[in-house]
Formats: sequence, structure tokens, C-alpha cells
Amino acid sequence: MAGHRPKPYVGDPADDLLQHMLNCEDRLAADPAGLANRMAGLAGMDTGRVRQWLFARSVQESIGSPLMRQVARRLAPA
Repeated sequence: MAGHRPKPYVGDPADDLLQHMLNCEDRLAADPAGLANRMAGLAGMDTGRVRQWLFARSVQESIGSPLMRQVARRLAPA
């Protein structure tokens, strides 16, 4: 398929894990911090940074998603 190639982006590698976590809705709802910690560990990334990205994304998507509102509340810094 010409013209339908992935577009590379350069950014924080911790952000790359987000789509995988967002695809695991049951795990995300049950324990968002635990899921972020596990994914970070599997990828060899900083746990805190992955959790911060997940929090930011959940806030961004919370307007139209009750699940993401719940995730944002649970990950919100104290």
C-alpha cells in the first residue's frame, strides 16, 4: 500500500506504551497504576514517567470517557 506507511515520531519513549495500556481496558479500570508499573518494567522504562504519561492522556480523554475520568482520578498526584 503505497502512501500508507507508518509515520515515525521522535519523542519520549514512555509515551509509546500508552496505546498498549489503553487497549487493556479491563486491566486499566482495575489498577491503572499497577498496569503502568508492569508495562514500564517490561519495557525497561522509568515507572514514574510512564504513569505521568498515562495520567496526562487520561485527563486529555476524560471528557468523553467515564473510564478515563476514573483512571485520571486514580493516578492524580496527591
